[in-house]
Amino acid sequence: MDLIHEQSAIELPSKKKVKLRMKNLRLHSWGVFSNVYRGTLLTPGPRKEIALKKTWPGMGLDDTSLFTINICETMIFEYLPQTMSNIVKQIGGKYPDYIEIKLYSWQLFNGLTYLSNNHICHRDIKPQNLLIEPISGVLKIADFGSAKFMRKMTKSTSYQVTRYYRPPELLLKATFYSPQYYLDVWSGGCVLGEITKGSILFPGKDAKHQFKLVVDALGSPDETELMDMKAAIPIAGDRIAPRGLRSILPYASEEIIDILQRILVYSPKKRLCGKMFLSDPFFQELFVPNKRRTNGTFVSDVISLDDLQKVPYVFFSNF
Repeated sequence: MDLIHEQSAIELPSKKKVKLRMKNLRLHSWGVFSNVYRGTLLTPGPRKEIALKKTWPGMGLDDTSLFTINICETMIFEYLPQTMSNIVKQIGGKYPDYIEIKLYSWQLFNGLTYLSNNHICHRDIKPQNLLIEPISGVLKIADFGSAKFMRKMTKSTSYQVTRYYRPPELLLKATFYSPQYYLDVWSGGCVLGEITKGSILFPGKDAKHQFKLVVDALGSPDETELMDMKAAIPIAGDRIAPRGLRSILPYASEEIIDILQRILVYSPKKRLCGKMFLSDPFFQELFVPNKRRTNGTFVSDVISLDDLQKVPYVFFSNF
């Protein structure tokens, strides 16, 4: 017999008090700051799979307004069964599934635009932190353990972002990077490249090798680009000519190469993002009426022209 759990909660965004009835709660995953439990929500609403995130008081959290002593905050979300890392090889490689690639990358950058409009930099965008519901095609950004509220010209550590997705300014030890949102844009570009390639775009063995792989593809940054990145490490030696992204994405379409060339650039503020990215002709076929995904479901069940129209043209504040 399944154990039934009852709990009072506050529903967001309405802030309405509700009584939850859940069953079959069990540990799903764990981390430094929280544990995630999986179960079934019985009431309110239709029965569905859920994930509960329990955060612990203290544990390096400086802002005590996030918790009350002796109270363990629990956040309840719908359960998404996979991460982007589970499906990279399914939709990328020699025969990329471009509808899926476009659908997921549009949602990723739409989410990043939303975060930047709320002055939040995620700082760890990677396939493992992108939750997927493969049947519906929904993508959601997860794991905000490294996220930071963006403030203008605030010193930050350069040791952020998982190495494969770390932007060149951090590889060059920049600590005053602003707006920080552009860190996530580079990472998002690496994810787009990875789901096209079917494997990691820049698989560096360490930070030095990571930067070498970037330079091999893009060429050496010039003086202006180094200044734009606020690089703290000088670059010695002869300039290296770019081999181009085609050298590491041999099966990618020209439109993929084109859009990646506009995202993966050294100067942070020149990286394609926000409304300019989301309204790019690259995504035009997603908004064709009755457009279907590979599994037969409608793209419009996930995104529509209304979603695009809601995106503001100013995608970040001057932070």
